Amino acid sequence: MKKLEPVGNEFGTMKQPAPLDDLAGGLKAAPAQGLTAAEADMIARADAIVLFWKEVTRVSTFAGMVAEFIPEDAIRLVSLRLAPDSHPDFVRHVNGVADKALKGLTCNMAHERLDLAGQDAVADLPLTYDPAVGFTNESVLPYFDANLAALGYDLNAVDETFDAYGFSIDAIGRASEWTDAITGVIESPDQTTQRAYVYYIRLCLMPAR
Repeated sequence: MKKLEPVGNEFGTMKQPAPLDDLAGGLKAAPAQGLTAAEADMIARADAIVLFWKEVTRVSTFAGMVAEFIPEDAIRLVSLRLAPDSHPDFVRHVNGVADKALKGLTCNMAHERLDLAGQDAVADLPLTYDPAVGFTNESVLPYFDANLAALGYDLNAVDETFDAYGFSIDAIGRASEWTDAITGVIESPDQTTQRAYVYYIRLCLMPAR
């Protein structure tokens, strides 16, 4: 069975037949009685293809929503772990690192859900996230340290103002919620793909030009 390939168009990085609902529309208009077995099979096949692309579209739309949620959620999660009356410049810098961290966690988790064929398909494509953040508290904490130190902050002072460990717990939990919603595969008579693959190429890869 052919696997969905990451080739770009308005869909992001996938190709789809268009328009979806017209694919089976003409066949469905035919009277149900008197259909040959081949005609009935053709209608069932067209229905399955339409359902495939509708589910691909749904998952891709969900990934687009997650992309919009990430900056807002990063700011919200930082606010829960930040000392009151923190300097606005520091808050802005922490929010920026938190945005990158949450995006990286989310995409790293999605990448882990890809099968080997999916990982191979995206291996050399440009990313919209920094994979260096890893998956765990042990990787998120040094990620914050490195980024904030590069901005000139004293890490001891940072520790007194921002609870990066608490943020990492919250961010990992949030990214896991999104990732848990993209399990399983989407199948049609002609091709199959993982939901995680659709999600990953929409959220985590640069759009094809």
